[in-house]
Amino acid sequence: MKKRIKALFHESMLEGAKTLYDMDFGSLKLLGGFESFVYEYTKNNQSYILKVTHSSHRTKDQIDSEFDFVNYLFLHGGRVSKPVLTRHGNYTHRIPLDDGYFTLSSTEKAVGNRPSDILNNKDLIDQYGQTIGLFHHITMGYQPSFNIDKRFIWYEDPLIVECKKYLDESDLFVYDALVSVMDQIKQIPMTVSNYGLIHTDIHRSNFLVDEKNQLTVFDFDDAAYFYLLGKFVFYCSLSECSFNQFYISLL
Repeated sequence: MKKRIKALFHESMLEGAKTLYDMDFGSLKLLGGFESFVYEYTKNNQSYILKVTHSSHRTKDQIDSEFDFVNYLFLHGGRVSKPVLTRHGNYTHRIPLDDGYFTLSSTEKAVGNRPSDILNNKDLIDQYGQTIGLFHHITMGYQPSFNIDKRFIWYEDPLIVECKKYLDESDLFVYDALVSVMDQIKQIPMTVSNYGLIHTDIHRSNFLVDEKNQLTVFDFDDAAYFYLLGKFVFYCSLSECSFNQFYISLL
């Protein structure tokens, strides 16, 4: 997270959140944060997650569209962390600043533990594939709800649009290769059965596994319209995936 964003945030901003989500007194605690500040809290002794996101990373409308999709998956049987509405019945709440704004959002906390030794657990690999396959089946019927903006297309992701910022001058040849691959991907026909809104980033840090090896997926922050096959190879090649994360994405 940028130092400028960290400097804009202070804990007093969360006083309103305690009422918005009717938290148990004294239960809010910081878990960390990479692109957003992430907290855990309880309500009636059930655990939830609170995220505080600056508008320079995602706008309020983008987070609303993320939660609209996640809620659709949940309602149709997808194993996801269910969005939690504010006391006013909204997915998000905006905190204005002189420099942009912060958006509060919340989900139920996923059940289970972070997976280990994925490659040697055939049942978990099968569950991983079934979970994603169900998501792709569900997304074929998804349309944004009224007053919800459509999510961005895969090549509009800031990681791709601004990729030159992450390259040294001696590595700019990578950008030319990226453009070439993107041009080839764009030639693939888009149909209801091969293209839709997907998570794009289901690596081992974005799901938990219960005792039955069932996955609960969360963090749809990078959800975008993409092809339903082959997207993991492309995205993992652009992000800092470990070898295991890259390999498991191919299965």
